[in-house]
Amino acid sequence: MSLKNISLNIYSFGYYAGFINDPNRIQKTLDIDGLVHLAKKYELGGVEFPFDHFYNIDDIGQGIEKIKEIQSSGLSVFIDLEKTNVEYIVQLLPYLSSVDIDVVRIKMDQIGRTIYGGNRYTSDTFDKAVKEFKRQLSDLLPTLKKYKVALAIENHQDLHSTELVEISKSISEKLIVITWDIGNSISMADSPDSFYNKTKHIIKNVHLKDYKVCKSEVGIQLVRCPLGEGYVDYKNVLKKLTKNHGIVNMSIELGAQNPRECDINNKLYWKSLSNIKIDKSEYLDFVTQYTTSECPKHNKTVEKDIIKNELQELERSVHNLKQILGEINDL
Repeated sequence: MSLKNISLNIYSFGYYAGFINDPNRIQKTLDIDGLVHLAKKYELGGVEFPFDHFYNIDDIGQGIEKIKEIQSSGLSVFIDLEKTNVEYIVQLLPYLSSVDIDVVRIKMDQIGRTIYGGNRYTSDTFDKAVKEFKRQLSDLLPTLKKYKVALAIENHQDLHSTELVEISKSISEKLIVITWDIGNSISMADSPDSFYNKTKHIIKNVHLKDYKVCKSEVGIQLVRCPLGEGYVDYKNVLKKLTKNHGIVNMSIELGAQNPRECDINNKLYWKSLSNIKIDKSEYLDFVTQYTTSECPKHNKTVEKDIIKNELQELERSVHNLKQILGEINDL
């Protein structure tokens, strides 16, 4: 395995790519061409980006041509969807065979307040969102079968590994699969090992993310960091993935700019997961093992420094991955 088996995900650049809104922004946002440039600069094998963020339903054909252009330059392309929009997906699917794409990353749309850090108790519409999501996936199943495309649900700090497996099993284990965001595992009462062990048979896409874990008043806080400098044992994870899966699509996706709070000290956090069988003591032991004493202070940073930091964290991540892959390949 080498860096050529790893892509660059535009979500690594929450600020640079414009996913974080700043009305006072001066610098141009990172676009798909800029992402391609960075992937080539660091000798990565491909790119991953949210297709519907850049191309609306009337511009799908234009987006497909962009994918062909990137592929002709020697990079692979994996696409994500920001919204589980049935109409949009139905329009998109017939195009995908022309660019050899048979798996697309999705996430569950939330209703009302967006949930991060597994804090489902803060939303009174979570169950409604899950029900609607399952309905959408069921409605899409005939079209997915027709065009032989699978949808890979990301663990987006909202659904537990057990729930993801149940959704897949209840609809189609071949066509409703999983995007494993490794760094997100800890936010939903999982370790990377426990998440992987439950879901490995349906993992078809992987986001390489890492977080530093620190204590907060409400539980833990997940703080963005380069890959290999947080709580994830990447040597162990990558060995498992390559041994059991061959080479699935993997992309570097650095964590959120804003630290994610996981309110694991709140009884309501656990009550919202009471329908799931979780070894709470094992999870808390894992958290304790990787938690630092206190959270760093986050000072307000000017635009150019945020972008500079995002690019530096990519460079450090690539450097760390080179070392880890070298160790794995020497075994």
